[in-house]
Amino acid sequence: MKLSPVVLSIAAAALALFVEETTAEFPSYSQQCRDDAGPPFQDLPRFHVGSAAIPILKDNQCANPLRGACATRGDPKTAYLEGPIDCGGNGWYCRILVDENWPPQNLIADLNFGHCNTTDAIEDPGYDRSGHCHGSSDESTYYWWLRDHWFRGYNGRLRCCCNWDKGPDALTSGRIANRCDFRRTVTPTENLDNCRDANEDHGMNYNGGCSAQFSDYQLGVPIPENDRHCWEVHRFGHVDTGDDNDDEPVDDEPSDDNPSDPPISEPPVASPEEPEEPEEPEEPEESQDEEPEESGDPEESQDDEEPEESGDPEESQDDEEPEVSFPRTVAGDEVSMRFGKIYVIGDSLLDGTGSTEGQFEETLASELETQVVNNAVGGYGLSEIMEQPGCSSDTSCKWTIIAGGINPKEERRSAPGMMKELVEREVLAGKKVIIQGYLPDCKGYASGKDFQNMLNAYKRFAESTANVWMIDARDMPGHPLMNQPCNRRSRKYRADDDSHPSPLSGRIFAAAASRIMSDTDEDDEGSFEESEDNNSGSGSGDQEGSEEVDEVWSGSEEFEED
Repeated sequence: MKLSPVVLSIAAAALALFVEETTAEFPSYSQQCRDDAGPPFQDLPRFHVGSAAIPILKDNQCANPLRGACATRGDPKTAYLEGPIDCGGNGWYCRILVDENWPPQNLIADLNFGHCNTTDAIEDPGYDRSGHCHGSSDESTYYWWLRDHWFRGYNGRLRCCCNWDKGPDALTSGRIANRCDFRRTVTPTENLDNCRDANEDHGMNYNGGCSAQFSDYQLGVPIPENDRHCWEVHRFGHVDTGDDNDDEPVDDEPSDDNPSDPPISEPPVASPEEPEEPEEPEEPEESQDEEPEESGDPEESQDDEEPEESGDPEESQDDEEPEVSFPRTVAGDEVSMRFGKIYVIGDSLLDGTGSTEGQFEETLASELETQVVNNAVGGYGLSEIMEQPGCSSDTSCKWTIIAGGINPKEERRSAPGMMKELVEREVLAGKKVIIQGYLPDCKGYASGKDFQNMLNAYKRFAESTANVWMIDARDMPGHPLMNQPCNRRSRKYRADDDSHPSPLSGRIFAAAASRIMSDTDEDDEGSFEESEDNNSGSGSGDQEGSEEVDEVWSGSEEFEED
């Protein structure tokens, strides 16, 4: 049959339109910020080609939010890993879940949420062992977030759904996860040179916890996600092995050839029978004697083949510190006869090369006109802090300031005993000790029951032990916002990750330490009684001076609240 010119013309136009749609530049502009992982977008836009990633189809068809992309992007794998997604303007969220059949690489180091059908997540908004959650209210961010986390090595089973803050069972309703990070939109007119990280510094993360209205009947049962709004990719994440795999998608039913691929209809939830969270044996603790320099993230599960760590500061308190040498930082030139040399040991809370930018030791040295040696190292646990050169190793030292116990997270319950041992070592050497308490964050790493119990134990120990004081950041007169981390006005006390102390907090802590030292009579072993009205956890002993305690904890007037 011979086709008419009109029919041929229509067919040609349709083909041209299809080719134009499938070959159109996508994404239309770059939202890649400086800290995004992976090579420059222009060098490798299709980052997943040849990877082992498997898009999971439903009845041999792409998931609803990706059907348009599957029709225009050439193949399901490209559609699932790039988009564009169609969530009707309701935004999206993804969770990367641990898959025992796919090496997690750096995922364990940045687990950041708990599923809202587990007791731990319901009771503790800071519980974060279910996986890594991220989302956005803008669907154009999907490609950029996914590409970034792909190259971060956050490897596992990727499950994404529509409805960040709108639509049925939205993520922010508190029914799915107790928290989730947010990726902001980088606009076409924004100068990318000024964009450090679109995953941070925007105050839009979901930290609302699990809603109580769902807790009673949702515990231990599958989370009610509608598969019509969700899609999955198995074997997600970059593995630099050089072993290319085919790009064939699989249907949602597991096969005998690949029994490790669960059906898409199986909810990715944790239950008492089938826990989604990695169990303790899957998170072996490295011998700290063998590798003291690789404690950058307290929750990282390491193995012999994959020692790399994630430097993402939002879920981890500390960054890796390779090849540590002492002293770390030193402030002040002269050693005061009255105060002697002051040593600081600990973790990232006081690390002079970290978030306080050296303001702690600089302020302390300036106020007391003496030398301060700061040997704190980000990421160190108490067993490693004990090995840092401290006041007891230097006859010219009179005071030591100690921070520690938050790393690793699973050892916080044993931290008070280890802190007691460390402090007593210094006191027996004739030194005075100040325990610097942690600055709480908003339902993140520096939060939760174990965190609070640890600080309370430190406080009781300081109150009952001569020559020992504690600076409790949760109760600093003049700075009540320090203990209100979810209040936006408290951001000035925290660094860009909204967890570590800012330079301002470093100065405030130093002012408090300076006041304790200045008000301590050298002849009475540095003790004074705490006022009954003061709950700041300061000091102990049998000497008078309780009327001065409030002044001690207020710090300098220049640091008063606005």
